[in-house]
Amino acid sequence: MNVLRLLSALLVAALLVLAGATGARWYDTNARKAAADPLAGAAAGATTAAAPPPVAPDPAKPVPVKSIELEALQKLLALLDKPSRDFLLASDEKFSQFVQQEAKNQSVLAAAYANDVERNEPVRLLMQRASQKALVEAYMADIVRRNLDPKFPSDAQIQEFYDKNPEAFRIPDRVHLWQVFIPADESATKSEQAAAKALATQVAEALRKGKSDIAAQALKYSRHNESRLNGGYMGLLRRDELLPPVREAVQKADAGDIVGPVRTPAGFHVLKRGETVPGTSLGLEEARPRVVAQLKREAALKIRQAAVDKVAQTYPVSVDATALASWRKSLAQADFGQVVPAAGDAAAPDPKAAAKPAGEASAN
Repeated sequence: MNVLRLLSALLVAALLVLAGATGARWYDTNARKAAADPLAGAAAGATTAAAPPPVAPDPAKPVPVKSIELEALQKLLALLDKPSRDFLLASDEKFSQFVQQEAKNQSVLAAAYANDVERNEPVRLLMQRASQKALVEAYMADIVRRNLDPKFPSDAQIQEFYDKNPEAFRIPDRVHLWQVFIPADESATKSEQAAAKALATQVAEALRKGKSDIAAQALKYSRHNESRLNGGYMGLLRRDELLPPVREAVQKADAGDIVGPVRTPAGFHVLKRGETVPGTSLGLEEARPRVVAQLKREAALKIRQAAVDKVAQTYPVSVDATALASWRKSLAQADFGQVVPAAGDAAAPDPKAAAKPAGEASAN
């Protein structure tokens, strides 16, 4: 689990607090009771959706946080699930990282307010949208909580799912793998490619002749930092986690063999194949937590979809289907200017960054 990932989630939560006053109310006061639980029997018939109110005036700027207090930390931790909360509280080091990062987050928020960032119209709209999403998610989560039987699933349902999905609980064969990775992607010149290949060949020959071991060669030459600092060890990997050229070469080798150099789009790999750990199947009791989690996810999705369908009938929002084509053309030609990315939006992927040495998935 990554501490920074959890802290990023908390920063988004802090931004939602900033956005609170600008979030649009998507249902009126008189409708709240009917909307509380659409699955519990909303009033028959549809009502006309009220037009959203105009954006409220700028709220008074909050007083910048000058120090981190226990009460504030408790509120932030309450936003996380128990496993994430336990992770941050497991050691002084993790907790210190969490608190220090939160202090930096508050400094950034203070700077944003001081520079009137919230007055920027695109930013205001993003804040409003984030607030709406948080409200919708909280509403849907509450519906699921009130409609999902706490005793679900039963032992019989768990057994049935386990019996019908044997492959879901099979752990495939895995192989221990070491590597020395010499980078040489498509951006490398011909001379750089040749030099990388020559170095990889030199490493492979030294290993085959017993002049060195792979840990020493990895520490000296490998550019895959995770495995380099672990003696070249990539981990216990499934074959489907390996890049195709690596997978093919490893399948042909025996335990203890030096493989390569193997060429991939990222560069050259010199590999050492270890022993294979045969696959096995989880027993029912071992698989039970996964079965329960899967069945609850499926049930929650059904409840959410039923709620969405019911809400759409009770609070209909019309769409002029005949205008969609002209809207699309108009928007395709529109000048959107500089668009501020929403929090959590992914940047366009970098094709060069997509290639991962040896394994398609990170090895632990």
